[in-house]
Amino acid sequence: MGQVWNNVIERAGIEKLSPHCCRHGFATSMLQAGIDPKTVAVRGGWKDVGTVMKFYSHAMDDPTVTDVLFGTK
Repeated sequence: MGQVWNNVIERAGIEKLSPHCCRHGFATSMLQAGIDPKTVAVRGGWKDVGTVMKFYSHAMDDPTVTDVLFGTK
Protein backbone atom coordinates (compact mmCIF):
# COMPACT_ATOMS: atom_id res chain seq x y z
CA MET A 1 0.00 0.00 0.00
CA GLY A 2 2.79 2.44 0.88
CA GLN A 3 4.39 2.39 -2.55
CA VAL A 4 1.05 2.78 -4.30
CA TRP A 5 0.20 5.78 -2.11
CA ASN A 6 3.62 7.34 -2.73
CA ASN A 7 3.17 6.91 -6.49
CA VAL A 8 -0.19 8.68 -6.35
CA ILE A 9 1.30 11.56 -4.34
CA GLU A 10 4.16 11.90 -6.82
CA ARG A 11 1.87 11.85 -9.87
CA ALA A 12 -0.44 14.40 -8.28
CA GLY A 13 2.52 16.68 -7.61
CA ILE A 14 1.47 17.38 -4.04
CA GLU A 15 3.31 17.42 -0.76
CA LYS A 16 3.62 14.02 0.89
CA LEU A 17 0.63 13.42 3.14
CA SER A 18 -0.44 10.29 4.92
CA PRO A 19 -3.81 8.73 4.13
CA HIS A 20 -4.78 9.70 7.69
CA CYS A 21 -4.11 13.38 6.97
CA CYS A 22 -6.27 13.19 3.87
CA ARG A 23 -9.06 11.48 5.80
CA HIS A 24 -8.91 14.17 8.48
CA GLY A 25 -9.07 16.91 5.85
CA PHE A 26 -12.01 15.16 4.20
CA ALA A 27 -14.02 14.96 7.42
CA THR A 28 -13.19 18.50 8.48
CA SER A 29 -14.06 19.99 5.10
CA MET A 30 -17.30 18.04 4.76
CA LEU A 31 -18.53 19.06 8.20
CA GLN A 32 -17.61 22.70 7.60
CA ALA A 33 -19.57 22.55 4.35
CA GLY A 34 -22.65 21.53 6.32
CA ILE A 35 -22.73 17.87 5.33
CA ASP A 36 -24.43 15.86 8.05
CA PRO A 37 -22.19 13.71 10.29
CA LYS A 38 -23.92 10.47 9.26
CA THR A 39 -23.05 11.06 5.60
CA VAL A 40 -19.48 11.99 6.56
CA ALA A 41 -19.17 8.76 8.57
CA VAL A 42 -20.45 6.63 5.70
CA ARG A 43 -18.36 8.32 3.01
CA GLY A 44 -15.24 8.41 5.18
CA GLY A 45 -15.50 4.79 6.23
CA TRP A 46 -15.97 5.29 9.95
CA LYS A 47 -17.91 2.61 11.83
CA ASP A 48 -20.34 5.03 13.37
CA VAL A 49 -21.33 8.66 13.68
CA GLY A 50 -20.04 8.75 17.25
CA THR A 51 -16.46 8.45 16.05
CA VAL A 52 -16.90 11.35 13.65
CA MET A 53 -18.51 13.48 16.33
CA LYS A 54 -15.86 12.62 18.93
CA PHE A 55 -12.92 13.61 16.77
CA TYR A 56 -14.29 16.11 14.25
CA SER A 57 -17.26 17.96 15.77
CA HIS A 58 -14.99 20.97 16.38
CA ALA A 59 -15.02 21.53 12.62
CA MET A 60 -18.71 22.33 12.70
CA ASP A 61 -18.07 25.21 15.11
CA ASP A 62 -14.76 26.55 13.83
CA PRO A 63 -14.51 27.27 10.10
CA THR A 64 -10.81 28.12 10.37
CA VAL A 65 -9.61 24.59 11.17
CA THR A 66 -9.12 23.54 7.55
CA ASP A 67 -7.51 26.88 6.70
CA VAL A 68 -4.93 26.41 9.46
CA LEU A 69 -4.23 22.77 8.58
CA PHE A 70 -3.88 23.28 4.85
CA GLY A 71 -2.80 26.94 4.63
CA THR A 72 -5.83 28.03 2.62
CA LYS A 73 -7.54 31.44 2.53
